[in-house]
Amino acid sequence: GMIGEVGMKGEQGIQGVQGEIGFVGIPGVAGSKG
Repeated sequence: GMIGEVGMKGEQGIQGVQGEIGFVGIPGVAGSKG
């Protein structure tokens, strides 16, 4: 499915887990939740 966005481009923004809708991953440094 769609990948959950996590911070447009944080220091170390981790991608969300791929799934039906896409879970929100862990926000990196100065990363905003998608």
